[in-house]
Amino acid sequence: MFERWIKFDFGVTKGVLILGPRRSGKTTLLKGRFHDFTYSTLDDLDALSWADKDPKGFVQSLGSAFIIDEIQRSPRLTVAVKYAIDNLGARALLTGSSSIGLLDSAADSLAGRISLCHLPTACWGEDAGPPQHGLLGAPAAYPVLAEGRRLLEEAILYGQFPEILCQTINESKRQILLNYRDTYFTRDLMQMSNIENLDALLAIFHHLARSIGSTLEVSNFAREAGVSFPTAKKYLGTLLQ
Repeated sequence: MFERWIKFDFGVTKGVLILGPRRSGKTTLLKGRFHDFTYSTLDDLDALSWADKDPKGFVQSLGSAFIIDEIQRSPRLTVAVKYAIDNLGARALLTGSSSIGLLDSAADSLAGRISLCHLPTACWGEDAGPPQHGLLGAPAAYPVLAEGRRLLEEAILYGQFPEILCQTINESKRQILLNYRDTYFTRDLMQMSNIENLDALLAIFHHLARSIGSTLEVSNFAREAGVSFPTAKKYLGTLLQ
């Protein structure tokens, strides 16, 4: 796994909440940089059950410095994290794959105690090493520009998920994207947002991709997907989150 460019600083807070899409590299980043933190993920059903039944006991079991992955699965856990930070001097790193329903809980429970960060998919060229020039500084050398032009088509086709960038075979990249679509887009996203019409959601998503750079007209999305204006607005809001 390559080194990500993004930097996290605890600053004056004792915790960080990192939001980002699945497979953007949140877990790999934190486990790689914070080796001495106790790690737990709520993708583990036993951990999730414990967190739901006894949030305070679950958090205290992790010690004074911990990582909790996928905390959106149990938003109530943020209250226990607040207690650990305030009364036990704990340092907490939290990750969430979705801001739906999580930010409200975190804002109420952890205001002033955590820094909110967003981890996107990799920047173009991030897998090639540290930046070689500033965006508005000295111009890039010609070999760098030439290599960038050669890689542009592949970047547009496969995107910038770190897991994709680590693959050398195009078929492997396509399979990862198909798995991502099936597990997150067509299952998790619909469950989190109480969406029932998958065809309409996909139609809006495809129209959104075709409309990049254009003025957003919700009525066009509604017509394209065959749904009402309020439904199209809801689906667009879900995709934005």
